[in-house]
Amino acid sequence: MAAAAAEAKPMLVFMDLEASGKDVFGAVKQLRRNQRTSHIPVVGFTMEAQKELEETARAAGVTVVVTEAVLLNHLPQVLEQALQVE
Repeated sequence: MAAAAAEAKPMLVFMDLEASGKDVFGAVKQLRRNQRTSHIPVVGFTMEAQKELEETARAAGVTVVVTEAVLLNHLPQVLEQALQVE
C-alpha cells in the first residue's frame, strides 16, 4: 500500500481497521516509515467503538479512528480533523 500511495499521492487514506485477511496496521506502519507517504493522514474506521483496537491503530500511526456511523454521519468534520496541519 505504501508503494501505491507514493505513486498516487493521495491527500488522505481511509482504512477499514477490521478488514479480514489484511495486515492493516502493518500497512499503516509502512506508510509512516516511507518518507514520501509519512505525511498522509489515515482515517481508520470500525463497525463499533473498540478501545483496544483504537489504541493499536493510533500506535501504528492512524490519524483519526471513528466508527462507520460517525464516518457516514459526520464526514465533513472527520475530514477536517484528519486534514489539520500539525
